[in-house]
Order: sequence, then C-alpha cells, then structure tokens
Amino acid sequence: MGYKKAEAAAVKGINFAKEQIELHKQGIDYNNPPRDFIDSFLIKMREEEHRPDTPFTGEELLHFSSFVNCLTINTGTWLNLQYYLGN
Repeated sequence: MGYKKAEAAAVKGINFAKEQIELHKQGIDYNNPPRDFIDSFLIKMREEEHRPDTPFTGEELLHFSSFVNCLTINTGTWLNLQYYLGN
C-alpha cells in the first residue's frame, strides 16, 4: 500500500471514529450501564471534567478510538489473508 492510500485509510478511520463518538454522545444514557468502550470513556470524562489534568478528554478518546479501529481492521485483514492462504 502506497503512502497516499495509507493516508486516505487513516483519514477514513479518524472520520469513522468521530462519527461513532458523536452518535454515542447523542445516545448515551448516563443512568444505565455503558454499552461499550466509548460510552465508558464518555462516562469517565463526565466524572472527571473538573480535573484539569485528566487523561479522559475528547482528544484522547478520538486518538484511542482511531487506534483501536486500525487494530481491528488490520487484525481482520490479516485473519482473512491467513484464511485464504490456507495458513
């Protein structure tokens, strides 16, 4: 994969993460258990919003969500490749 394709894939991953975070912000129910990691992170952000040094920020959530998205995509791609190669 060339640099331009890798860059485009990274931008798509970041945009996907942004969309998912926004959907979670709109649909989160703070009175019920979290549905997933993003809900858990948003709950922790709310709990720690008074702490100026908290690592639970929107920027960190975006970075971590993008990173996990890349790992998931790469793992799935690798597993598919292994399956088709018969290894």
